[in-house]
Amino acid sequence: SMPGQSNLSVDKATEAAARAHDLGIPAVLLFGIPEHKDAVGSEAWKDTGVVQKAIRSVQSPVAVPVKVPPLPPLPVRVPVKPAI
Repeated sequence: SMPGQSNLSVDKATEAAARAHDLGIPAVLLFGIPEHKDAVGSEAWKDTGVVQKAIRSVQSPVAVPVKVPPLPPLPVRVPVKPAI
């Protein structure tokens, strides 16, 4: 962990974002550690990811109303046959 930084649960991060909003801070930056890691970062695209849950919670009407653009789709990899 980094000095001065905290690991918060989704509910505590939502409370912290609401307090920041009340102080006039217009945005927060969320980071999360996925349950499983792979070479393409597939956890970042799942609706059930920790950051995705935190974004939805922070966006809830009782917390801080913000708009986040949707994530782009994963790139499609097409196998290429070598020319003979």
